[in-house]
Amino acid sequence: MCQATGCCCPEGLALTSILYKTIAVALMLIMKINFIDKIFAILLFLLGSYIAITAISYGYAQGTSPASGFFPFWMGVLIAGLSIVNFVRSLIGKEHLEEELEIPGLIKSLKIGAALLVFVFTSDYLGMAIGCGLLVLVIGWIIRPEWDRVFASKIIATAILFPIAAYVMFGVYLNVPVPKGILGF
Repeated sequence: MCQATGCCCPEGLALTSILYKTIAVALMLIMKINFIDKIFAILLFLLGSYIAITAISYGYAQGTSPASGFFPFWMGVLIAGLSIVNFVRSLIGKEHLEEELEIPGLIKSLKIGAALLVFVFTSDYLGMAIGCGLLVLVIGWIIRPEWDRVFASKIIATAILFPIAAYVMFGVYLNVPVPKGILGF
């Protein structure tokens, strides 16, 4: 007896075989890197739009200086705009990805995403400067677990200079409140 249709006729067997082949082809099409790229571009467009729309509720400007929604608004617009460019380039064939999705690359991406989530949830406790510095070091380790002297010096310099530059730009120049953390910076 055929498990899929409940009958014992050859048509049931053929139908089951066609169904399995159809599912297999659909999964192969779905998992193509170009399809994933298009879906990711659409999702990033939606995320960027959400960020920009939400940022407006934080306030765009306070008098002559930017308010807390200024930076997120423009980041959302940038994310959405670049996602549209990526999607259109993929549609018209200007950008064709040759490689397929590989498990090690996917795992690295998930680790970086997890590091970003940990940063978001610990930045109030650690502070923006320390959190950003640690984030740069962790992402550097995820990307390249074994460091040579040149790579280590670049990552360490970035982990020190980027948080300082970001603090001066946002905390001092733009007067945007940044999380201070347990050490006060």
